[in-house]
Amino acid sequence: MLIFKIFGFFDILAMVAMILLTKALIPWRIALIFSCYLILKSLTFKGDFASILDLGAGIYLALIPFFAPKILTILFAIYLGQKAVFSFT
Repeated sequence: MLIFKIFGFFDILAMVAMILLTKALIPWRIALIFSCYLILKSLTFKGDFASILDLGAGIYLALIPFFAPKILTILFAIYLGQKAVFSFT
């Protein structure tokens, strides 16, 4: 379905924003947009384990300017990347 491919595309963009924000290569406002996307998507599809991880990724993305352990960035980026890849297959 087309909606899954759109979600996958935005998950890739959120992953890239997460990585670039940890290196301070993009403004935090752009990452905040993707954070809101992940949080709203998780609340829309609540009750699923993937939605809980989306909520965690969205909250973490919003907190990166203040708190950014490298291991969490890597784990959430891998999660969003694999989810995006599976949405395109």
